[in-house]
Amino acid sequence: MDSVSKKAIIVGALLLIVMVASILSGSLIEAVIADPDYKTAVSENQTQVLIGLLLELANAIAVLGIGMLLYPILNIFLRWY
Repeated sequence: MDSVSKKAIIVGALLLIVMVASILSGSLIEAVIADPDYKTAVSENQTQVLIGLLLELANAIAVLGIGMLLYPILNIFLRWY
């Protein structure tokens, strides 16, 4: 397996991680901040909010990884045009 194929597999895995982390973190955080008295809800559900924020952090890191891995591949294709 060559370098481009390995990078493509890693990018695919990162895309799946981004999708799952985004859905889970959005549902965890939205459930808490949708409450009209969200300040109290956040203090009562600190663990849920913390897990949601950690998933958002994982999402951001995975998105950065996708960009870093795709840049050399896309740069090759852009040189042809």
